[in-house]
Amino acid sequence: MQKHIFFKREYMDYHKDRFEDFSLVIRNQKGQICALFPASVDHGVVTSHKGLTFGGMLYPKHTFIQKILDWLTLIEQFYKRNGITEIHYKVMPSIYKLERGEEESYALFKNGWELTRRDYSQYFTRGRQDNIHRSRYQNQRKFNQKIQIKRVDEMTSFWKIVEENLLERYDLKPAHSLKEIQLLMNKFPEQIKVLGGFYENELIGGILFFETEQVLRIQYPTSNSKGKEVRIVDALLMHLISNYVYHYIDFGHSCEEDGTWLNESLSRYKSKFGTEGLACDFYMKVL
Repeated sequence: MQKHIFFKREYMDYHKDRFEDFSLVIRNQKGQICALFPASVDHGVVTSHKGLTFGGMLYPKHTFIQKILDWLTLIEQFYKRNGITEIHYKVMPSIYKLERGEEESYALFKNGWELTRRDYSQYFTRGRQDNIHRSRYQNQRKFNQKIQIKRVDEMTSFWKIVEENLLERYDLKPAHSLKEIQLLMNKFPEQIKVLGGFYENELIGGILFFETEQVLRIQYPTSNSKGKEVRIVDALLMHLISNYVYHYIDFGHSCEEDGTWLNESLSRYKSKFGTEGLACDFYMKVL
């Protein structure tokens, strides 16, 4: 099946006080598990999954399209019998799939689901360093011996920079609290990490990232005033590209307002690291 720590029960339950679980297990006639559907419910509306970046059906490699169609129909019928009025479906981006197949997108179309949103994300593919703009290498050469890049285990200082940055730039709070991030990192120490940049032994910026089987997903790239001066986030990103062996590095979304507004400056910045575009689709069906 598609693998990601987002779908582990230990991960999904960290915010169970905010999202009521209504996940499904699909079994064959022999009682064997053949598919999973992580989902939450709120006032008669099911989302796969409201508390996760993406969701959708999880099924084995080489699953025939007709089986996926049948399972999707079963999901619709089950929820309708249980008083659900509509279902929202966040399709897993193709880079996270063990296969790059688009069977579920076809199944959603064939079963009459409506495409309601398309986010624009960007990712880097291993081996395509030639696509990186020369300015990123020039910035990398500017860093002197006072700059150190290493893993961060103590989260308080890093999270303080994250919170201050988001508040100053967007008047927002992080999607996670410090307590939640510490809980998740304790549960998944090999999958959730923070890479930090230090100047004279002081943390000046960092990047939290999730590691999956073939994707390294970036979240919360941040820096303080000194970090911005020396472009520490650039250095951290180049370090990840050069030293972490994953097929893809997910730089995250570059759009807002449900995909209708492209953040051009952010997208252009990410493109300097040799990224390509990735569509992240959202579907809905009224039952």
